[in-house]
Amino acid sequence: MDEYMRNYVRPKDEPRVAFLSRWYYIWPACGEIAHAYREWATTMVLPFPMKEKGVPFQETYKKIIEFFDPSLLHLGPTYYGSNYISYDFLKRFRAAKPYHKIIATHAETTVKGNRMRTFAELPNIVDIVYTVSPSLVRTIKKASGCDNVRFLPTAVDHEAYHPVDVEKQFDLLFLGYPGGSKKSRDETIVKLDRDFADLWVGGNWWEQYNLRHIFPGAFRADFNEWNSRARIGLCLIPDEHKTLEQYYTYRLTNTMATQTFAMTSYTPGLEKLFTRKVHLDWYETYDELVSLIKYWLAHDKEREQVARQGREHILKNFTLKQQTRQLLVDVGILS
Repeated sequence: MDEYMRNYVRPKDEPRVAFLSRWYYIWPACGEIAHAYREWATTMVLPFPMKEKGVPFQETYKKIIEFFDPSLLHLGPTYYGSNYISYDFLKRFRAAKPYHKIIATHAETTVKGNRMRTFAELPNIVDIVYTVSPSLVRTIKKASGCDNVRFLPTAVDHEAYHPVDVEKQFDLLFLGYPGGSKKSRDETIVKLDRDFADLWVGGNWWEQYNLRHIFPGAFRADFNEWNSRARIGLCLIPDEHKTLEQYYTYRLTNTMATQTFAMTSYTPGLEKLFTRKVHLDWYETYDELVSLIKYWLAHDKEREQVARQGREHILKNFTLKQQTRQLLVDVGILS
């Protein structure tokens, strides 16, 4: 680390973004956010854990951040809490660098108990907290008593996710992992495997359900190819998340960016972001999902047109490059 700092030349005249995320190595979206910032600023990625032997990681972060002197400190998903980036750490940073900006992007779909109390602290110390549903905006505002919480729809790195020129080879594709709070979604996949012989499911731990076609998880290049071979990409969410306004997972924007027809679960207000049967389609009940799948599998040209229009809509409105520029505008670093 010291060698890196000795050899690093800090730019003087452009914004500098320090991006922190515990998930940087295991969740591709974190790396993609950092990549998108490079269009507008010099970016330093600080994954967790990052520490020198025998030195608390908060002290290591402090050392690097003071050296990098960022215009913007961006706290990525699962960055914050007593065991990660603490409130006291941020408070000291804010006191030492009052002219610097701090934002947080909040990827939790539900916030309960201790997690809610932890996230409720953030608006008191950062400039803006962004979250993935207007429902969560209201929840965090109420818990924190602050107004600096904003809705930020999930976006895509369009350079990482794109169509691949291959033939369609199977009907249905779902990429994701089972378990945890996803039981209702797992049950939907099991039912679909019963009702549709050509369903392919990618991700670890699906073996427990004895599905017909399973394979390891797919990210970036593999994600692009698997989706490009599928007639319909399933972007399903668990029942407990279906009440969150305008909520969808990053899987949806990534799938649409590959020009794959996307079928997703409906959440209230989703029509404010997408036009049904123009950009994608959605369902509310399992019977409706089965009916829609049968319809779209029987109408190739119409389905492929919707997939093209969906990709165009994503590239126009939901790219990380556009979004990161907007974040820099929001905090006054860019105009």
